[in-house]
Order: sequence, then structure tokens, then C-alpha cells
Amino acid sequence: VISEKGRLGFVENGWVYFISVLDPETRAYDDLEICRMKKDGSETTVISSVDKVSSSCFDNGWFYYVLHSEKGLYRMRPDGSERERLNEINIWQFDGVAGNWMYITDYAGPRYRVKLDGSVGTRIN
Repeated sequence: VISEKGRLGFVENGWVYFISVLDPETRAYDDLEICRMKKDGSETTVISSVDKVSSSCFDNGWFYYVLHSEKGLYRMRPDGSERERLNEINIWQFDGVAGNWMYITDYAGPRYRVKLDGSVGTRIN
């Protein structure tokens, strides 16, 4: 068990990166800690945190997240460095990131593939 309130992120260079939800009872958003530990379970450390996150994912060395009640997709390195807002798209449901694309679902149900900067979007269903 990594954490009773944790979600696996990725494994890199002998480290396991994961998210710990500070208060799992909050329904609209989560206050998160990004943690890492050695693969053998030793040296668990909190390396950064983000508050009021409605959804998130890891991809290619980045932590992507959507803040509750704010437009846009944000990203940062798991250690909290290089924080930036990538676009100002209204994201109802954030489904994830793969490469230079994010996947979102609209309130009415259709899914879209959108460039991270918000410049190009395609309906995929």
C-alpha cells in the first residue's frame, strides 16, 4: 500500500511518484500532495502540492491539472517547478493528456482532442 489516500502516477529512475489526496471527503475538488518514494517503499517525501484540483494526470514528466472554478489547463513538474497555464479553455471534464494533446468531455457528452495550447480541437465522438 502506497497511501490510503493515494493515486499512482509514474515510476522513473527508481522512484515512484504518486498523488495523496488530503481530504477525500471533499467532492468538488481535491487538495493534493505530490509525493515520491523509492521502489522499495523507503524515503517517502512530499515534493509539492496543489489546492482545489478538480482533475489531474501525469504525462511525460509533467503533472497536468484543472483547477476548480477556473478555466484552463495547468502543468508543472512533479517537484512544483515550471508551473504554467497552458490555455484558457472551459474544461467540463478533463480526461487526460497524451503527448501534445489533451482529451476533454463537454457537458453535453461529446469528447474532444485539443492541442495543449488550445489552438486546434477535433470532436472524436
